[in-house]
Amino acid sequence: MCYCLWLGSGICPPRTIPLGPTIYDRLVPENMPDYRHVLEGSDDMPAHAKCIITGVSINIPITDGRLNLGTWQGIYLCEFRNDGGSRHIVATILE
Repeated sequence: MCYCLWLGSGICPPRTIPLGPTIYDRLVPENMPDYRHVLEGSDDMPAHAKCIITGVSINIPITDGRLNLGTWQGIYLCEFRNDGGSRHIVATILE
């Protein structure tokens, strides 16, 4: 089993990628008057909320030394900040 934690914005299921920005921006738009956490920019609070929706970690089974993903499956990293900084991935492999 491989446990991946992205120290960034979020891990998105593959099917959400083409529609991701449109859907997430409609669900959690910037510049809403009731956002309280805005000192880091108008995109900061929405980025936190979008991370709650997508998650920041994923468990992936390993078979014969390889990630056991389906034919059309993949792992996509999403940056929800308009100008995100450097990010890191922590992967833990368990037998």
